[in-house]
Amino acid sequence: MDKSNQKSTLLPILDIGNFQANNLEGLCILDHSIEGKSKIDPPHKHDFFLFFLIEKGGGYHRIDFTSYPVSNKQLHILNPGQVHDWELDQKTRGYQLMIGKNEFEEMGGILYFLSLYQVKSPVLQLLDEEFMIFHHEFLQILNESKLPKPDKGIVRFRCNIIIKLIIREIEKITTQHHRPLIPELLLKYLSDIDEFYKKEKSMVFYAEKLNITPNYLNIICKKHLGKTAYSLIKSRISLEAKRLLSISNITVKELAFELGFQDPANFSKFFREETGTSPSDFRSK
Repeated sequence: MDKSNQKSTLLPILDIGNFQANNLEGLCILDHSIEGKSKIDPPHKHDFFLFFLIEKGGGYHRIDFTSYPVSNKQLHILNPGQVHDWELDQKTRGYQLMIGKNEFEEMGGILYFLSLYQVKSPVLQLLDEEFMIFHHEFLQILNESKLPKPDKGIVRFRCNIIIKLIIREIEKITTQHHRPLIPELLLKYLSDIDEFYKKEKSMVFYAEKLNITPNYLNIICKKHLGKTAYSLIKSRISLEAKRLLSISNITVKELAFELGFQDPANFSKFFREETGTSPSDFRSK
């Protein structure tokens, strides 16, 4: 892990291998009270999913420029590529479960989009009974990981249970707020944007991948997310731009090329239209 307080040209991206102390390739769990840090500085990205179950604690957890208060019986969900940092009470207790992207895909996880677009928050506040169920599964994974020869199959099985429990919690919230579940087609569109947004900015490209018309894609985006299909592409580009501007020293010209713009002036115009400010002014805030 880079412990320097200096900004790098691009965001620090931590691999799950930075944390693994066992042979469970692609999976890792930490007892936060023993191995966790109360403060993360500077902010960084992960290339894996992080599920932080908080038994007791306080402070804040900032994810993609939004600060979330930390309190007892919460589950914080961090997806690959998101920028985060936190400052927690010294006595915060909980478990950090890390699942690599390949492992997560093999488990059939679509949690990234469910959590982001369904409940509008990466933090789930759990009732006592719900928390105890999660706590049991996290603790069993921790105990298995401490064995001389941990069984990865058992760990994966319990990770699957945790993912299904989270999806159940999300479904409860959507039902309570009378929100329809997002169709699989739209989840695939969001997944494709995340994969191709730097190179492909045309709605036609994504519609063809989904074997639907651009007009129909626009209709389902408006119906379920209240946004146009193209605005979702633009939002993903501007989010990455803000991430890179906030905690790296990449130049505006380099950033434009990184995000697939041939002309830095066009990128600056795009950024101002999306955020109301210039890249330089955003960085200086």
